[in-house]
Parts: sequence; C-alpha cells; structure tokens
Amino acid sequence: MQRLSEQKNQFIVITIEQLKDGLGAGLMKTVKAKNQVNRSLLTLTRNHQINLKSLESGVDAIILDESLDHRTGALISALEARAKDYS
Repeated sequence: MQRLSEQKNQFIVITIEQLKDGLGAGLMKTVKAKNQVNRSLLTLTRNHQINLKSLESGVDAIILDESLDHRTGALISALEARAKDYS
C-alpha cells in the first residue's frame, strides 16, 4: 500500500471481490483513499448483492467473472472506458 500511495503516475487496480484476507471492495476503498488519481476494476465471482458495496467503495468498473469465462469482451470494454479518462 505504501508504494501505491507514493505513486505519481495514474494506474488501474484490478482485483476480485474475494481475497484471502478480505473483500476486494475493501481493498479498493483503501486504495482510493490513498491515491485519488487511480482507477479501479473489480471482478465479481459470487452474489451480485456485493455490487452496492463495490460502488460505495469507489470502484470505477465492475465485471462479472462469467463474462471472462465466456469471453464477452467485458474486460476490454471496461479497460478502454477507463483509459479514455486518462486522455
């Protein structure tokens, strides 16, 4: 986390909602608090009720893991949308 807070360039954080030591939404909230210039993308693998928590944590984009399994292009679309913010 210290390296993230010292980061001067813009970056994208990508994580899943179920981490070994907590929820990805909590991680995103911490990252956003430390560095406001970054963008974040969360992959959901379980009940979609976590969407609200994710949005409240400041996540910029959410994709469902099933869209990765079926190669719908959701990840690329989300990354492209976030990249436009950097232009």
